This record gives sequence, structure tokens and C-alpha cells, in this order.
Amino acid sequence: MAKVKNIDEIKVIDTSKPLEEQKFIKEQYDIETYSFLSLKIDTFEQLEYLFKEIRKNEIASKREYSQFIYRGQKDSNWFLQCSLEREAKYYGVDVGWCVVEHLNIFKNLLRGKLSDHSVLKNTFHLEEQNEIWAIGQHLGLKTLLLDWTKVFYIALFFAFERELEDRESIDYRAVYRIDASSLEQPVGLVGFSYNPYSDQIGRITAQQGTFTTYRA
Repeated sequence: MAKVKNIDEIKVIDTSKPLEEQKFIKEQYDIETYSFLSLKIDTFEQLEYLFKEIRKNEIASKREYSQFIYRGQKDSNWFLQCSLEREAKYYGVDVGWCVVEHLNIFKNLLRGKLSDHSVLKNTFHLEEQNEIWAIGQHLGLKTLLLDWTKVFYIALFFAFERELEDRESIDYRAVYRIDASSLEQPVGLVGFSYNPYSDQIGRITAQQGTFTTYRA
């Protein structure tokens, strides 16, 4: 499992400075992967301050036509990786080798279970494929998508929703933030931003969700 090796060097947020003036430190993993600029939150007071700063950022971003999206993860050591890629690597299989068969099997299982079956017709188009992946994502399917939300509080919920298991130890939970409007070009391990045009399961709307696509 990957691990952030410079966690002690990452600065704790300074509540006397606005977010754009903080001393962000880029996390460094013990494997070769893309890293994000990071801050640590150690107290509820610091978290409350971050809430206010993010709110100010979001108001400003709307004027600049930016769109921040967030992703919460239980362990700060986990880097951004779609579930199908993670599963394929675990079994020593190339993602590209299994993805078509995996998608077709799921399509067949969806027949008779959707309110709108038009999404199953033209899945040779990337957009329709992503629609299928989006449905599967919220049914527990291993997919090529990463879940994000447009609301910081929802991402924070997903970072903390599960308690630590016995003998499980982590240093920090993690919430990632990126500007989705900048994803006309992929960023590191994060591919393009994708907003499904339907919500067959209902969770995307409830979670104000969006996705990023797999980047090989």
C-alpha cells in the first residue's frame, strides 16, 4: 500500500491567513504517482476556519466561472485511483484488457432494471459508456470513474463516515479539491470531468455528485 512519506513536513493551517496565502506542501508518496498541495487540520477550530475560507473561495470562483469539486477519502495515504484499476492491479490484469467485457456483462445485467433503457443502445460512444459506469458506480460496480461532489461538506462526510477497524491506524483523513473547469486537460491521475445526463439510481442528485474519468 502506498504511503505519504512527508506527512510531518506538511503544514498545519494558519488561521491568521487566508487560504491563498497558506504554506502548502506537496505530499510525497513512497511510490511514483501524482501529488497534491496539502495542508493539515488538527482541531475543530481550524476546521471551522477552513469552512469559512472555502465558502469565500466558492463565492469568488463563481464570479470567475470556476467550479470546485471535492472528494473525501478515509485515509490520506490513498492516492486517487479508480476502483477498476485498483482491482485489476491487485489481480495482475491490465485494465484495458478487461474493461470491454466487464462493461458488456454489466449492460446485460441492467436489462429490465432501468426506467430508461435508451442508455444501453449506443455504448460504443464514450459518453454512453460513462453513463453506464456512473450507474454501476452507485451499485458497487468496479468502474473507470472516481466520485466527486460539488459540496465540501459531503466530501467531508465520506472521509469520516466509516470508523476505524480493529488494529487500523491512519494519520489523517483526506479531502481533495480540484477546479473542474480546468479539466479540459487531465491533471495527474485525474482524467476529464464528467457530469452524467441522467440519474437512474438517484444518488448523484442527492450527493450533488460528478465524476472524473480514468486516465491511463
